[in-house]
Amino acid sequence: MNTGGAGYMADVPAGAIGGFYTYDPSQGKGIYVMFNPSQTTDSNTNTNSLYLPNANGCTFDNTLTGMYGTDLNWLPGQDVFGNQVAPSNEYLPLGLTSGYNNLTGTAGTDWSYTHAAALNAADNAAYNVRTNATLPAYVFVIGLGGNNGDPPDPVLLQRMANDSSADQFNNPAAYPVCSSEPTCITYPGQPQGQFIYSPTAAQLGQAFLAISSQVLRLSR
Repeated sequence: MNTGGAGYMADVPAGAIGGFYTYDPSQGKGIYVMFNPSQTTDSNTNTNSLYLPNANGCTFDNTLTGMYGTDLNWLPGQDVFGNQVAPSNEYLPLGLTSGYNNLTGTAGTDWSYTHAAALNAADNAAYNVRTNATLPAYVFVIGLGGNNGDPPDPVLLQRMANDSSADQFNNPAAYPVCSSEPTCITYPGQPQGQFIYSPTAAQLGQAFLAISSQVLRLSR
């Protein structure tokens, strides 16, 4: 990923780093490991999301395979950027023992662990950038509906944007205020961004205009 030390991946540590994919809930409980992180388009079809070739002692073999049990036996406590998979303010309970080392090698069982870890790390990344002492950042989020029956997770996106308000752009509202959702947390002392839910692609333009107006307001 960081070949040549340039570009937006230049700070990714060297090593065997591959993409990771889990199904959305309505698609079933499955995971794939060691995707090639480079894609030529935004598609995740087999022609663009390749699988990394075999390596000594590993069973992934450049094909879509369920034989990952000897390759993925535990989860790290954080990703390569330091975002934690089970912080104290975690979104989803990880449910793994100390060391995150009781993966089973079975996709249907491990899905809940890996799915929670991925969402927690994303939420923790947004939390970390808002608490950066040098440059606290605002996070603005647009969620697109109509994705194969899997709408965006409003609680996760409210948390990432640090947006305590309910849906202000759709009627009826697609989600309530954060304080009424058991797993939603916002932080009044941190930069407060905005989450906008766009039910269809046709409404994305309006969502981006709303975000741009917020950015212009902050830049003044």
